[in-house]
Amino acid sequence: MDNLNNEKKDAVHMHDIMALIPEEERAVEEDILCEPKEVALEYIDPYANVLSTEELAVEPVEKSGALEKADKKGFFSPVIGMARLSNILGGKYFAQVCIDEEGCRRIEICQEYESGGYSPKIKIKQSDFVRAAGYQFNGANISNRKMKNAVESFLMRLSSECLDKFDGIMSFDIVKILKTLGTCYRNLPIHNDFNEDYSPAEFYQKIMEVLEQCYVLEDDSFCGHKAYFPLDGGDIKYIAEQLDMTKGEFLKKLKAYHFLYLTDSSVAYQTNVRITVEDETYTAHKYCILRLQYLADQ
Repeated sequence: MDNLNNEKKDAVHMHDIMALIPEEERAVEEDILCEPKEVALEYIDPYANVLSTEELAVEPVEKSGALEKADKKGFFSPVIGMARLSNILGGKYFAQVCIDEEGCRRIEICQEYESGGYSPKIKIKQSDFVRAAGYQFNGANISNRKMKNAVESFLMRLSSECLDKFDGIMSFDIVKILKTLGTCYRNLPIHNDFNEDYSPAEFYQKIMEVLEQCYVLEDDSFCGHKAYFPLDGGDIKYIAEQLDMTKGEFLKKLKAYHFLYLTDSSVAYQTNVRITVEDETYTAHKYCILRLQYLADQ
């Protein structure tokens, strides 16, 4: 034991040896390899202080306080109508099936970011999905060269797109996501395509602007209702025309964005509700556009 203690006492540590090397003979450290603790960013905009006040761009009008509140409540969320895969993959993924005008189906998936935002939607053709599912999303054991190339090409394209758009890519597993979709595919919500000229928030604000031209919307209730605007066919046609849409296109978009009050008994986008005009109350089928300003406060 004494010998061991003496050896430890006599041992020369590496940092002691390094200290013995003359300064002029020590390794030259390259500053480029020394990572700073924090990176300072300078944004380059040579025009920032050049344009006069009257020539600056006119900023778009911000959403009203009521619509901002509706936005925070998630009424304009891009994942409305999609199904959250809640008990797998961290509950961060959403999916739905969409059918285009020609009847072709595709799966759409979306990821919720840690920041609370959402990724762009990833679109997967049903034919590609079903073909790859037949081989457990693995092209390694496919003997048919043409089929092998098709499946591997699909997986590579999809993986690259997800890596570009999803967060947390270090733990990303495209095969696990696809197998999860295969398990729940038949239970995913189904939606029909429509032309997305406006975001949900922009679309709703346009509707409110048209309604404000025709009605006094500051009242607590509208035909006896606070939660929605019960409108007839003429109202709907007029709003659609102001937005350069047909009545059918307008109603489809209202339904797709979940801006209509609909129940299982609703018929052709209309719901049978009570209408109160002055002291008279009756029931009628109406197109009921949700009043998000009111709902956001509930």
